[in-house]
Amino acid sequence: MDFNNLRRFPRVNVDLAATCKIAGKNRRCRIADLGGNGFLLTTSDDLALGTEMDVKFRPSLRHPSVCARVQVRYQVPARGYGVEFTAISPDDRQIILKVVLSRLREKRLYPRRPFVVQVVHAKEYSLTYSRNISVRGIYLSAKDPLATGSIATLRFALDDEGPTIVATGAVRYSAKGHGMGLMFIEIKPEDQSRIDFYVSKGESSVFSPSQ
Repeated sequence: MDFNNLRRFPRVNVDLAATCKIAGKNRRCRIADLGGNGFLLTTSDDLALGTEMDVKFRPSLRHPSVCARVQVRYQVPARGYGVEFTAISPDDRQIILKVVLSRLREKRLYPRRPFVVQVVHAKEYSLTYSRNISVRGIYLSAKDPLATGSIATLRFALDDEGPTIVATGAVRYSAKGHGMGLMFIEIKPEDQSRIDFYVSKGESSVFSPSQ
């Protein structure tokens, strides 16, 4: 996974109806490019940067509606407004992350072989697996992922007959019952080169640029 250039949270294209309360008035809007930290909003209203509003939407038919406070951060011409969550409950953020990660798995270009990763954190270790890696980070499946901000040592081997890679990663996002995304903060340059070659051969999970 390329983590969408390693934003704090991954994003996925959606088309969801939403109710936005702007200046005390409810408006019908739509949501695209949903992630754990915000989304792209389409509306007929002209919104200034910094505009705050309350939003309510249902991320999927399998999940309840979520409510959040957002702020307009930027405008994408002919597409809409990029908004960031400024107030959202941990439970609602987890719902969004679960939906995003589920959709990302469904939209892989190719099936991938998982490889085992040893995770060492706070002197305890566990084994998990990953189908998703880039030169900057890795996504690990885990029912009980580490908390955001946790630091862990990672050991894994690629299918290139090279030595085991040892790297240090910081958890950028975590979704209980699903997994966690880590950014490499310590890794040998030669190991990054190996990962780059591994990815370029199509042996790692790489998503379409349109996503």
